[in-house]
Amino acid sequence: MQNKCTNGRIQKPGEPDMTPMVDVTFLLLIFFMVTASFQLQRAVVFPAQQDLVGQIAKEPQGERVKVHVDALGAFFVSTAQWHRDVVGKQALTSTLLEAADGAQASLVLAVHVDEEARLGSLVDVLDAGATVGLSDVRVTQVSHF
Repeated sequence: MQNKCTNGRIQKPGEPDMTPMVDVTFLLLIFFMVTASFQLQRAVVFPAQQDLVGQIAKEPQGERVKVHVDALGAFFVSTAQWHRDVVGKQALTSTLLEAADGAQASLVLAVHVDEEARLGSLVDVLDAGATVGLSDVRVTQVSHF
C-alpha cells in the first residue's frame, strides 16, 4: 500500500511525510527573526581636523608623541627628537615605550587617523598607548596626509 505525498513522490510505508516539518521549521525561523530585538551598533565619532582649529590654542602644550595612521594602516611615530615608520602592533608598543622612557610624566599621545583607515588600526594604537601607560590621548580624523 503506497500513498502519494503532496510533493508528488511515492511514500513508502513507515516513512513520515517531511513537508509539514519543513513548513514548521520555516515558520519558527520567521517568528524568531521578527521577534528578535536588534541593537544598533553606534559608530565612534571623532572630531575632524577642521573642527579642531580653534581648540589647538587652548590645549596644553606638553610633550607629545604623534602617531599618524594612514589609509593602509601603516604607523608613523614622531616625537620632538626623532621620527620613525613602524610596522605592526608589537613594534608600535615598543616604539611608544621608548618614547615614554625619555619623556616627562605629562606625555600626550596625539593620534591622527586617515578617514579611510580601518578601525582596527586605531584600536591597535589605543591598545599600544594603554599598554605603555599613556592616559592622555587625543584622536583626530584627517582627510589625507
